[in-house]
Amino acid sequence: MKRATKVRLYPTDEHAACLKVQFGAVRFAYNKALHISRHAYPRHVINASRNLRRKQKALCRRQRGSANRRKARLMLGAVHERVANARADVQHTLSRAMVDENQAVIVETLNAELTMTAI
Repeated sequence: MKRATKVRLYPTDEHAACLKVQFGAVRFAYNKALHISRHAYPRHVINASRNLRRKQKALCRRQRGSANRRKARLMLGAVHERVANARADVQHTLSRAMVDENQAVIVETLNAELTMTAI
């Protein structure tokens, strides 16, 4: 079972300035991606997800071992593939839009402990 832990930090003024710079850049990138995804989320992904839910319900209602359940299972597999492809297409489109819009996209993994000791 996963558990969440809340931690409250009380940084010094120097640490606070460093953290503001680091987290400000992360927040900017996240907000930009969120803005793009909200306005560019295509209708075909939403419809495919609805269709997936419908096909899953239909499979549940079929009797085990029947030919109709076998057909429903194959249909559900095809819909799963369609949804996966649609989601991958959306992700690729959004990432491509970010790359085209900016001159450079930098992704880094921050080690907060090292950042704090460097100050």
